[in-house]
Amino acid sequence: MAIYSYDLQGKKDSFADWISNISPTDTFIVSYSKKEPTPQPNYKWQTDALFPDVYKLDFIDDILEGSETPSIDKILLKKTVEKQGNTQIFKKTFAISDSALATSVHGRAGELKYQLEKAAKELKNIMEVVFSSKQTRQSAGTPGGTNDTVPKTDGLFAQIAPKNQPNPDLPSTVTPSAVHIESATASKVTWADFVKVTHALYNAGSKACVIVTNPANATIISDLAKEAEGKIKQLQTFDKREPKPQYELPGGYDEQYSITDDLGCGWCVCFSRFCPPDLVYFLDPDTITQRVLREPKATQLGKQGSFEIWQLVIEAGLCLSNPYAAGVIEIKQP
Repeated sequence: MAIYSYDLQGKKDSFADWISNISPTDTFIVSYSKKEPTPQPNYKWQTDALFPDVYKLDFIDDILEGSETPSIDKILLKKTVEKQGNTQIFKKTFAISDSALATSVHGRAGELKYQLEKAAKELKNIMEVVFSSKQTRQSAGTPGGTNDTVPKTDGLFAQIAPKNQPNPDLPSTVTPSAVHIESATASKVTWADFVKVTHALYNAGSKACVIVTNPANATIISDLAKEAEGKIKQLQTFDKREPKPQYELPGGYDEQYSITDDLGCGWCVCFSRFCPPDLVYFLDPDTITQRVLREPKATQLGKQGSFEIWQLVIEAGLCLSNPYAAGVIEIKQP
């Protein structure tokens, strides 16, 4: 994309000294997930869980004061599960003319800085699309070789437990439940669907407290909230995390309503236009991490005629700490 001086809007001789927001920052996953560096494109992490037997009363040993250490065959060790992922390259390149760089416009100190900020916002939106999507991990091939596969990171959907798969680490006394289900009714999320997922997350020990979905589902969520209000008037709402997190973003995140489930847990509702319209996520941002190989960096690639060529690059991947730390409802299609 080339930027010419005559393409610029808001030149000082014609516009007031302000520019409206280019892109709403409705990127919940990108904005609120943790960021950690990774030294290489392929990264790993581990998940862990307690033995189901620890929930049983008869499993608890009778221990006398001064008793000996139990024999080795009675010491149980549950192995961790290793997960792996890889980073994905996000890139934006643009050309800007010398005349555009020299032109004074209202609302910004310089055209280059403005275009770099705009490119950064576009990359942030693109990352949100990928991270909230159903994209599955794809390892890198050999550039120019027979396998020149482009590396891709797992989207959040691919890292949540498979559909209708109960948590294997729960005791037999707990009713089997799944954090990933399909809605029972087409184009609707019922109260029963909502309860299934929230109960499954509670049983798994998840601290998820945010619902993220596409604005196309506003009516579905509104109907669910009304149904919840009619059922849960007698319970006091509590937050599952202390201190209570504040999710406030430009664009009205702080103005969204909440839904209380039948356990008395409050769920903040956030809409993201980048989220697939057939998905409703149940998230705890503290369990989502971006593994960053290359932090955002702007580089001038060179000159082409009277144009400067600039590029902004980010390389990062996504990981969910545990497949039962988050939940999702797939909205059944008509």
